[in-house]
Amino acid sequence: KENVFTIYRWNVRHTYWEHVARKSARSIDSVVLPSATKDKIIDDLNKFLTVPTYEFYVEHGIPYKRSYLFYGEPGAGKTSLIQALAGKYKRNLCIMQPTTSKNFNDDSLANAIKSAPRRSIIVLEDVDALFDKNRKCQTKLSITFSGLLNALDGIANPDGQIFIMTSNFRG
Repeated sequence: KENVFTIYRWNVRHTYWEHVARKSARSIDSVVLPSATKDKIIDDLNKFLTVPTYEFYVEHGIPYKRSYLFYGEPGAGKTSLIQALAGKYKRNLCIMQPTTSKNFNDDSLANAIKSAPRRSIIVLEDVDALFDKNRKCQTKLSITFSGLLNALDGIANPDGQIFIMTSNFRG
C-alpha cells in the first residue's frame, strides 16, 4: 500500500528480525522541523538512490550505503522524520535498541545488519547511551566503537542500505 511501511525489531535472544507492525507513514510536510533540515536530507537521499550514484560507488569500490546521525532533545522530531522517510522511500524500518544482553556484541551487530530485510532503513536508537566520550562502551554490552563503525560500513552488507542512528546529544 501507498504510504505504509513495515517495522521490524532485532530479537537479540533469537537473532532474527521480528515483524512488529505495519504503520501508515506521515508525510514529510507534517514533520515539525525546519524546512532546510528536511530538504537537505531528502535531497541527499534522492541523489543517493539513483542509478548513476550506485554506478559511481561500484566503479570506485565504495560500499553503497548511507548513514545519518539524527540528534536532538526528546520530542525534537527524530522518530517522526524517520517514519516519514520510511513511507516516502517505501522502506522497511528495522529498529535496534541497545540491550544489556551479553549476546549483543560486534559480531551479532554485524550479522543483524547483514540480514536486515531488503529496502530497509536500519535505525540504531539512542547510540549516545552506548559509548562515553572516550569511545568506551558504557553499558554491559560487548560492542566496541570500532565494531559499530565496521558494522555500518561492512563490505559484506547489502547494497543500498540506509542507517540512521539517533542520539539526544551530538557531542
